[in-house]
Amino acid sequence: MKSKGITIKEIAEIANVGTGTVSRVINGGVVSEETRRKIEEIMAENNYVPNSSAAALRKKKVGIVALLVPMISVPFFSKTAYYVESFLADRHYKMMVISSQNEKEKELDVFSMLQRGQVDGLIFLTSHEHDFDFTDIPAVTIDRHLTEKIPYVTSSNYQSTFQALEKLYASGARKIGFLGGCTTIETEVTKRYDAYMDFIKQYNLDPRVHRDLFEHGEEELATNDFMEMYPDVDAVFASSDIFGICLLKEAAKRGKTVPTDLQIISYDGVVDEMTERTLTTIKQDVKTMSKKAVDLLFAQFSNVDVLIENIIPTQLRKGDTTL
Repeated sequence: MKSKGITIKEIAEIANVGTGTVSRVINGGVVSEETRRKIEEIMAENNYVPNSSAAALRKKKVGIVALLVPMISVPFFSKTAYYVESFLADRHYKMMVISSQNEKEKELDVFSMLQRGQVDGLIFLTSHEHDFDFTDIPAVTIDRHLTEKIPYVTSSNYQSTFQALEKLYASGARKIGFLGGCTTIETEVTKRYDAYMDFIKQYNLDPRVHRDLFEHGEEELATNDFMEMYPDVDAVFASSDIFGICLLKEAAKRGKTVPTDLQIISYDGVVDEMTERTLTTIKQDVKTMSKKAVDLLFAQFSNVDVLIENIIPTQLRKGDTTL
């Protein structure tokens, strides 16, 4: 065992419990006497000392909120960061941005910072399951319903996607595909795929799907694979603008005219500056989503009850990639 520098996660692993359980022991929460004794012995053996009493630190505001995103280079995440920072500045707060690179360990480190009072609150997006105990810890998630304790902000993923698919159908498209990434767990974004599959079933169409655990940067390869799999596709719902842009490029390579031969609708509406064409897209109101996230966090600072589910409407913006 380590003689110093042991982390809450390592204590949890040794004790064969969740990090939330260790957190409750440190902060005087409710756990069984046997579990408390076991964890306290491990902490004593490893000279673990909580950082200046986390509970006391949390009562003393430091004026910083952490924004945790999987990858800051993704347009939706970077635009979210821009607006969150702006709304925090209005309240005389500073923002600390952490990009986890989709690594669960980095996310746990940020949760520990919050627990120790090094930041006052957390706004985050995650693609991982977590058993961290967020009781009495101010936090808001975006596009992820993590627990019943944490409020989350999202857009109308299912409804917006279904309505967009109906517009493709009304324009005459029948060989409609779905292109996008997925995660190992279900998030609010998963509802875009759910809407597609329900639409296909309702209209008795053949599914044309390419959906996998793509890494950021693999979108062009995935789009090429999709077009190889479904060369006859006449319309595609792209789960992000990045995939929409890749479809434009791939169509050009294959001599397909957009939108005559191939119609494209994407989701997000955040990349107008990245292409000469204007995508028809489901535009998320990132500004309103960001403001709602900040408002929810500050309501928790004041011990005000908040709604857990907060859905922000989208707008289908017509571009030149649909008829």
